[in-house]
Amino acid sequence: EEKKVLLYVYGYSDQDGLDAYMAKVQAEKMPEMEEMRSLSMTADETYGAMQLTTYIAASEGDVYILPRNEFISLSAQGAFVALDEDQALMDLFTQAGVSLQSGWRKNSELEETHLYGIPLNRLPGMSRYCAVENGFVVVLVNNQNDENVMAFLRILCEDMLTDPEAAASAE
Repeated sequence: EEKKVLLYVYGYSDQDGLDAYMAKVQAEKMPEMEEMRSLSMTADETYGAMQLTTYIAASEGDVYILPRNEFISLSAQGAFVALDEDQALMDLFTQAGVSLQSGWRKNSELEETHLYGIPLNRLPGMSRYCAVENGFVVVLVNNQNDENVMAFLRILCEDMLTDPEAAASAE
């Protein structure tokens, strides 16, 4: 478990594109990882919701991209890592001048408010890989690999802070 990072997307995604991106991250920045890949789940109300619940209950996957309703529901239940406790991640967004206000939620079990999700609209580069309306990037609390998963999340956020098409057209 400590040698793999899995990215699950609940909604439309370019799984081949995400897998290629993750393979590049593995080769260039995380060569110690044995497996880095993505999985797309159909976001329908019956099968998709059941699949999502099953994966989370079984502690499968590490980083998830979820629509707002699922993010709000699951963060209140304590399903996600408090991202504000990762100072390097917080510094990345502070230095970029990016507000993450909508990602702060209250965990009703702990009665604490933390940053549980990165709003997808704050990561414009993700638009080429997935389309999850009002989506959030989260880290599953039972990922069994906090150190490597958080390292991947920092890389993902840094890479996706800019829209590659806008950057290319500015040149």
